This record gives sequence, C-alpha cells and structure tokens, in this order.
Amino acid sequence: SVIGRAQVLMSLGSVYLDMSVLNEQLLEELKGVCSDPQNPKLFKVAEDITTDRATALASMVMQEAKICLDQAEDSLRQVGEKEKSLLRANIFNQRGNLLAAQKKNAEALAAYQESAKLAKDTDKVLAAKTSVNYIQVMLTNQENCELAVPNFKEVLPELRKLPDSHDKVFTLLGLAALFKPSKVDSSQKPEKQPSCSLSNEKDGLRLSAIQEALEVAKKLEDKTAMAYAYGYLAQLYAEQKRYDDAIQLTRQAIFYAQDSGRFYVNPTATAWPGQSVAYVQSYPRSQSEFISYPEQLFRWEWQLGKFLHGQEKLSEAVATYDSAVKHLRLTRRFCGSISPTFGKEVEKFANEWVLLLIQSVNNEQNSEKRKEFLNKLVGSVELFKKSELQNYFQDYCLAESESKDSDQILSLLPDDVAVFYPILLKDGGEGSVELLLVSSKGIRLLTKHLTETVTVKTLTDTVDELRNEIDRIANTKFMRDIFKTPDLDNSEKIDKEIKKQLNSSLDETVKPRAQKLYQWLVKPLVEVLKNQEPKVSTLLVVPDGRLRTIPFSMLYDGDNQKFLIEDYALAVIPGLTLTALGGVKFRSKPQGLLSGLSEPIPSLGLPGLQAQEELNDIAAVENLWGSKEPKRLERQLFTISGLETELKANPYSIIHLATHGQFKSNPQDTFLVTYDFLENNNKRLTMDVLQTLMSIPASRGKPIELLTLSACQSARGDEKAALGMAGVAIKVGVNSVVGTLWIVQNQTTRELMQYFYENLGETKFKTKAKALQEAQKKLLNENKGKMWDHPYYWAPLLLIGNWL
Repeated sequence: SVIGRAQVLMSLGSVYLDMSVLNEQLLEELKGVCSDPQNPKLFKVAEDITTDRATALASMVMQEAKICLDQAEDSLRQVGEKEKSLLRANIFNQRGNLLAAQKKNAEALAAYQESAKLAKDTDKVLAAKTSVNYIQVMLTNQENCELAVPNFKEVLPELRKLPDSHDKVFTLLGLAALFKPSKVDSSQKPEKQPSCSLSNEKDGLRLSAIQEALEVAKKLEDKTAMAYAYGYLAQLYAEQKRYDDAIQLTRQAIFYAQDSGRFYVNPTATAWPGQSVAYVQSYPRSQSEFISYPEQLFRWEWQLGKFLHGQEKLSEAVATYDSAVKHLRLTRRFCGSISPTFGKEVEKFANEWVLLLIQSVNNEQNSEKRKEFLNKLVGSVELFKKSELQNYFQDYCLAESESKDSDQILSLLPDDVAVFYPILLKDGGEGSVELLLVSSKGIRLLTKHLTETVTVKTLTDTVDELRNEIDRIANTKFMRDIFKTPDLDNSEKIDKEIKKQLNSSLDETVKPRAQKLYQWLVKPLVEVLKNQEPKVSTLLVVPDGRLRTIPFSMLYDGDNQKFLIEDYALAVIPGLTLTALGGVKFRSKPQGLLSGLSEPIPSLGLPGLQAQEELNDIAAVENLWGSKEPKRLERQLFTISGLETELKANPYSIIHLATHGQFKSNPQDTFLVTYDFLENNNKRLTMDVLQTLMSIPASRGKPIELLTLSACQSARGDEKAALGMAGVAIKVGVNSVVGTLWIVQNQTTRELMQYFYENLGETKFKTKAKALQEAQKKLLNENKGKMWDHPYYWAPLLLIGNWL
C-alpha cells in the first residue's frame, strides 16, 4: 500500500541517519533504493553492518536519506487527512534529524516544531521525543541556553503524563542529560564547563526528571533502565560535589547493569549528531549480552573509577579501571559496530588510565606492586596509541587482530633493542612530560632520572620552532631570495651564500633547539642505557603529540657534539603491541616494484620530482636485487590499476613509490599521487585504496616487507597528520614503511635512498634500522662542514614499523 511504502521509506531514511559506521558493500546494496524506486533491492536486508569506512561516504548517505524522506512525504498526498497526520509528524521528526546532522540548525528546529504540533494529539510519546530533539539542537549554541530552559519546564510535565514505558524512562533521562555533559569529571577541577548550566532552582528540574525515570524503571522492573537512572543520578550528585553519594549510586548502576533482564534498551549516547539521547533500541539479551552489556559495564565502571580517582582512592580506582578494560575488550570484539563517538571516548578513557597509573607508580613504595603498575602502564599507553590510530583512520577494527598483551612482549624483545615512550600528559595547565622505557631488562619510568622538568607547552613550542626552521629551509622562497641577492653573480658566490645561510640556521636555531629536546627527552634515557648489558643499539620510538612532526635522528647531544642517529639506529612504531616483533628478517634477493611520477602537480602546488633518476639509482643496486632486475611502472603506467595488476601477478616484497604524497589531519585528504590524478583529480591513491592493494600479497601469506614513500610530507605543527604517517604501516598492512616528513628538492634524497638500498643488500647490516642509520651517517659524515650537513638534507627519512 501507499501508506506502507511511505512507512518503509521513512524507516529507511532513519536507518541511514542512525548508522554511524557502514560497510561499503552495504552502501552499494542500499545505493539507489529511493532514487530508483523500481529497484528490487529496496526490501533486501544486508546481514552485515559491521565495518569501518563511513565518513567518506556520508554525503551519499545523507542525499539518499533526503530522497527517502521526500518520497515518503510525496506518497502521503494519496491518502486521507486522518492517516496523514501521524506519518507527517514522523517525517518532520526524521527531517529534523537529517538537517541537524547536516548542521542546518534553524531548519531542523522548524521541522521539529512542525512534528511536535502534528503529533500533539496523535502520539504524545513522539511529541515528547521531538521536543527533546528540539532542545538538543537549541543547546548546540551556548547563547540559546536560557531559551531552552522554558522548553524543558514545558516538556517535563507532559512526559510525566505518558504511560510508563521504556521510551518514557529514556526520554526523561535524555532530557536531563542535555543540560550537562553525560560524562562528568569526578574531581573538584572539572575538565570543562557544562554545555548549559542551570541555577540551583532550575537544577531541581533535572533531579526531578532523573528521579521520575528511576521510579518508572523500578515499576517496570527494568534493571537496565534502573542502571542508567542510577548512573545519571550519580553524575548529578558528582556535579554537586556529593562524591560519596555519587560513588554509591554508580555502584548500584553497575549492580543493575550486571543483573539486567531479557531486553537491553540503549539510550544511544553515541548517537548521530542531531539524534536525541532518548532514541531507543531494544535487543534480545541473546544478541546484546556480548555487544551492549559489556559496553554498559565499561561506562559505569569508568565513571566509578573517575570518581574514586578524584577522591585519591588510587588502589580502588586502579582495580575499577582494570575491570572497565576487561569489558572494553569484550565490546571491541565487535569492532565494526563501534561508532566514532565511542572511539573518542575510549581514547579519553585510556588517557585517564595512563594518568592514574603514572600517579600510582610514583606513589608506590613496594617494588612488586610498582612492577605490577608499570606493566599496567604499558598496557594503558598501548590502548591510548591504538585508539588514536583507530580514531584518525576511522577504522575501529584496525590492529584488533594483530595486537598482543603487553605482558607477552618482553620475551620477544631482543636484548639490543629498547622501546621509548615520551608521554605528553595533558593534565590541566601546561601539562607534564613523562618518559617510559621498555627493554628486555624490564619497564622503567624515568621520572627520577630527569635532569630538569619541562612542561608540555614548553616542549611543543620548542618542537614547533625546530620544525618551522626546517620548513623555512624547505620553502623555495629561501633559495629564491638568495639568488636575488645583489652581487651574487656567479655559482661560486651563490654556493658560498647558501652555505653561510645554512650554517647560520644550524648553529643559531637548529642545534640549540635540538639540544634542548635531547636534554629533556634523551639524556635521561642514555643515563639508564649506558650501564645496560648487552648494549642497546636500536631505539624504537613511540612518539606522542607534536613530537611526531620531527625526526628523533636530529636531536643533538651538545656535550659530545653528535646527533642521536650517530649513536642509535632508530625506528618509529605506532605502539609496541602494534608492531611485529618476531618473524624472519629481511629476505635476501627480494623482488622489487619501482614506481614513480616526475611531473609537477599544479593543482596541489607541488613541483616535479627526479623520480626517474631516483628509480635508476635504486634499480642499479645489484647487491640487493641480484640478477632479477626490479619491475618499473612510470608515467602513464603508474596507475592504481597498474599496481593492482602487478601485485596480483608477482610476489613482490619491496615496493618503492617515488611520488608526491600528503598526510593531513583528515585521513580522507591523505593520499599519494599516481598518473590517474593527472587525468582526474578525484582519483587518488588513498590509504584505504593502498590498504586494498597491499592486502593482495598479504592474502597469499607474504605481506610486503618494505614500502618506501620517498616524497611524502606532513604539514608543520599538524600532529594528527604526522599520526597518520606513524600509523601507515599498520593501516595498509605492510611490515615496514620508509617515509619522509618533508620533501628535499635536491640530489641528497637520491643519494640517501641509494645508500639505504645498498645497505639492505649488505649482510653486515642485519636490520632495516641499521641500514637506514648507516645511510644517514654516511651522508652526514661525507658532508660535515659542507653544505649538506644540515639535518634538512639527511634527517627527513623515517623507518616506520618493523625494524628487522
């Protein structure tokens, strides 16, 4: 019937809005179901909605949802007035959700008002929910706070009149939650101000709404609803500094969550923007106990842990966070159903867990207990690192299958390798810096070895100054200004002036700042490692925050007048548990695929590269390739389809891409350039596409051992973009990546690459990290006192992932 079709189309529009993570295959199934009304796929239900890459496809989702809602409204013209009213009310509510998701708040508010007016006499529950949605959108602007309060006072009595039901409970809780963050800080120093504060008198409205919800939940004997009511009431009491009451109420929330009944009803705090917290989903317990049930316990145990930590009950807080982690792991088993909002919450949880454990380690006198806390600390840092990567790539299954528990790692870590975590704690104020060292000798927090304390702000300011100087040299204006200098009328004078400018940069800016960073970060580490036997020769760095934007190789030991790369082979890893530690070392006589693009990219403002010359140099390294010359794809042959064909046909172990690439804060703007891009700017080698390509050899049990990206760059100060580069190996599924933090328009890049590949073919260099170290040292030593000894030339290369 027409009414039935309208209802189906409206429901489908709602589904598009409610799913924050979608499978590309599912989207293909649903694409066109409304724009092509005769499409037989309209009523086909996809079985699997559990994957990752929804963000890039959100615009298509929104457009299809709009078509669905428009058609539903068009269908109503064929039915009577009596039947129209309720359907129209639903349609306007859904349209409001769509507009709110698109941040068209004024239009969304108008749609909600129309929905509430239509539903007032036909569906009071819908009318109440729509009013709550209206208030939520109003509160997206702080100046609307006072305007929203009368709506609160108007809606609350109407909600009380509704028949007792699950919907009533969660609509009441959703209404109360709108005026304060659903997650509150337990300490006496809240992290941020609430989105809309109420006076003490008006705050009683929230208390009344939560208490009403609790009473209804008790009447219904709905233990899940009771858990949420107790949990929200605990948050309100914590805001009022009634911490003992808040702790007791949260314990009750945990108790009822553990004992919840047949149905789990979830007020989606992780809803699509614009969707009400009061939106209700019901699942049979058989489905929910492994998906939603652990998530409930994780949330309430996290809340309890925060309250306990805020009251300095550290032992109880650690035990509670441990329990929350167990339930988080159960939730993450169904990684594809995790929303971006929940992913961000996990990152925040992990950061708080790190802070708690560092405090616990520093306060603990018992050596065995301290060792236990240190083991937990590694786990908490690793969880934070994994969450950061998953949130950046919007891929919540990333590294879930590969990750290992931190207590399994020490036995796999070679004696000559140490893992270094500089941790930038954003704990209020200017932040503090902690250094964590992991080696075969154990786990150490280096707080007592710090020669001087430094704030996160001071450290990041220094990092920015250092990177800004590198970018100043990298900017073509630097060279142009020299060439325009009067009296520089021959190449000898020009070279002399360039050297003068580079020496000034090195002595006055680079070395002083690189030395400060060495003093703050590396010197405490060296003091510990110098007495360790066997000697550590390789450092695996897990950089944090802005530290990802510079190479650690250029940190400078002023006492001995050496850069860090002269003492240690270095590799950047996304996390210790996120990196393969065992397995075979680099294969001899590997099969290589060399690809590149020399053309400039005007649309991106990027100059041409010496790609052909670079590939010639690498192809000529006989001691690596032996008699099997590497395959080459250049210019028109260097396409995405060309790469796919080659990877399907041959078992390559090394892939070298001499082409422009950019890493941005938004992973959808992170891509490499192939010849396809010159013909169509929308055809980009994104990380998702690269992941698909790299999965071809991995599916045969032989993942790519080394992927080299020789002309990539990330913007200065853009730590999120640098995070993407640090995680590229695990994202695309290769063992190791060599990448560049900035592009050097000079033959030094070619020389550095050639040295590196020559070293890979030498048996004396046992690992890729050693091969890269020796290449950088050779370039540095050959040019000491010359033009190219500036770190701008030799330091941009990073080895990411497996260092073997």
